[in-house]
Amino acid sequence: MFPTVTFMRARVIAFALCVFSLSACGGGDAPPATQTPGVDAPAVQAVQPTPLPTFDAASLPTDETGNALIARVNGEAILFSDYQRSLARYAQQQFAVSDSTLRLTVLNELIDQKLIDQAARQQNVAITDEELNTELNAYIEAAGGSDGWVSWLASNGYTDAEFRDTLRDSLTVNRMRDQVTLVVMGSLPHVHARHILVSDEALANDLLTRIRNGEDFAALAAQYSIDTLTAPNGGDLGWFIREELIDADLAAVAFDLEPGTIAGPVQSALGYHILQTLERGDRPIDEAKRPQLAQVFFDRWLTSLTESADIQVYLQL
Repeated sequence: MFPTVTFMRARVIAFALCVFSLSACGGGDAPPATQTPGVDAPAVQAVQPTPLPTFDAASLPTDETGNALIARVNGEAILFSDYQRSLARYAQQQFAVSDSTLRLTVLNELIDQKLIDQAARQQNVAITDEELNTELNAYIEAAGGSDGWVSWLASNGYTDAEFRDTLRDSLTVNRMRDQVTLVVMGSLPHVHARHILVSDEALANDLLTRIRNGEDFAALAAQYSIDTLTAPNGGDLGWFIREELIDADLAAVAFDLEPGTIAGPVQSALGYHILQTLERGDRPIDEAKRPQLAQVFFDRWLTSLTESADIQVYLQL
């Protein structure tokens, strides 16, 4: 379908996803905790734990107390020991991914979390001990009480302090996500447009000439457009915001055009577009679109943090 959102950050944020499903990892029913944003959890396989890769920690730089480092993010250290502990928990959960993907996922997760924590401090966003304890008590209750909780922590590779830190990280991610994506709850600039998509530039130029000579746009779209979802409706794309378009150049054209004007051919990964903007205006985002667009806004915000950060990685994967 066109337009559509395709930009999704291929990273898992905050911590091992098993935390949010106690029943899948040796505990009771999942508590009513807030999910972290990111990709869907890989399938859990009932097989023996994967041996952890070995690293030469002696080759890594250290902090002032002698702790080995795997990276620095804007000058802040990420410890090798934290990386190893996270990697061990992922390996224990038996996600159906390759070793190299697992190692990269854990590294990226720790870097992303550091970036989000730094942004939260800059914006005075903090999780109080009361909020943390309320969330933690929900997990303990779901595990069947204190004894069940102690057993769950041990079987999933957490100390009490590690889980509290990890849970605080997750809540911080969610707080920042909600803040960054608040925009989807309001009105944003929209465009109502239609297009004709073809795979051949010469055909696109010919159709553009025919339209400018008076032929009907909708009829040509129905006959020639390879976008099978919009062609029957004369190429009508409906109302959309800039972030919904696959191609940034195409989005720029759609939002720059005065209503009623036509542009093209505009090349994208899909082919060649003849584009006509019909209307423009500020409108609320369709409720059904909000979750997906919220993810897009969060992903792009996190990408902007990454692109502007000083990230030094010392670990050879």
